[in-house]
Amino acid sequence: MELLFPFSFGLIACFIGALPFGAINLTVVSLTVNRSYEQGMRFALGASLIEIGEAYIALIFGKLISGFINRHSELPYFIAFVFIGLGIYFFARKTSPKLEKNNKKGLGAFMQGVFVAILNPQAIPFWLFAFAFVTPNHTMSMGHGLVLFLAGVFTGKMLALLSFARMSNYLSKHLSQSCHTIDYIMGSVFSIIGIIQILKTFI
Repeated sequence: MELLFPFSFGLIACFIGALPFGAINLTVVSLTVNRSYEQGMRFALGASLIEIGEAYIALIFGKLISGFINRHSELPYFIAFVFIGLGIYFFARKTSPKLEKNNKKGLGAFMQGVFVAILNPQAIPFWLFAFAFVTPNHTMSMGHGLVLFLAGVFTGKMLALLSFARMSNYLSKHLSQSCHTIDYIMGSVFSIIGIIQILKTFI
């Protein structure tokens, strides 16, 4: 059970973090629609491997600041308000995502996934806040726990991006509506996490 947490945490957190429309999942949809599901899958593989590195970097920084978190009892309140703020942001966000009609032919889908993921490093601050949320109750070992966590990260990212690829035909026709639905879901998830964090400080 102790080893199940790192994998589950990595999978669930990464899956949720990959849901909001951005350059990575929009490119997966675009590649699948304009080329093939196989190309979208290769892109997803490249992006997922980079996510492992970004999560590991965030974990190292998380280890460095864990002492700071433990010494400052007011920090959980800050984390809670950040999550609630993210919830409000997603509820209020009005986006009009667009798919690129022409993908670069000179770059393979796998390498395109690598480069797009590197150029969109938002995953690092996301993981820092995710670690800050779980640090008070769980510690991440650097042995088997680390391997399982990174495996969960990879699995969660692949599942999310392949889900976008599978639904690419629907998403390409209902992009705006799908974006608003996902934003509403993300707003609810982050708000609930923030409220739970506040309640934890009083229990």
